[in-house]
Amino acid sequence: MKRLLWGIILSSVMFMFSCESSDVAFEQTYFVEDSVMCASKPYVFDFVNTKDSFQLYNVVLEIKHLPNFPYTMLPILLGYMSPKGETATIPIAFPVYEKKDYKGEKQSDGSILLKNTILYSNRMQEGKNLFTIEPATFNDSLYGVTSVTLRIEKAN
Repeated sequence: MKRLLWGIILSSVMFMFSCESSDVAFEQTYFVEDSVMCASKPYVFDFVNTKDSFQLYNVVLEIKHLPNFPYTMLPILLGYMSPKGETATIPIAFPVYEKKDYKGEKQSDGSILLKNTILYSNRMQEGKNLFTIEPATFNDSLYGVTSVTLRIEKAN
């Protein structure tokens, strides 16, 4: 009888953990064609918030680049448009090197992953929240970028 009771408790706990909702509300990845990110083709991310607008979110940006990346900083522009049409553009510079070593995590494909939380504990209005990512360079291109991921996580 004790084994049956412990089995039921263990099964219930495992079921609760398997049904637990993820803290990731949105995630989308773009793979960069020819490893050249161009301002003429910004990456657009549509996060439709159907939940309570009082929920706080963190916005995380992940960029994979090749190890022979020719820049010491990764300059990008983050654009935002709220469901009401309000807009903002935020310039962001990711450091690529620390001393003479790459920052970020080396991936199995040989690329380097830079991960940064770019907005902390923000409320997202209900409806379609639009984010755009594009390079912020003089020639409007970034060479050596292989993918761009935007993830929106619930802030705890």
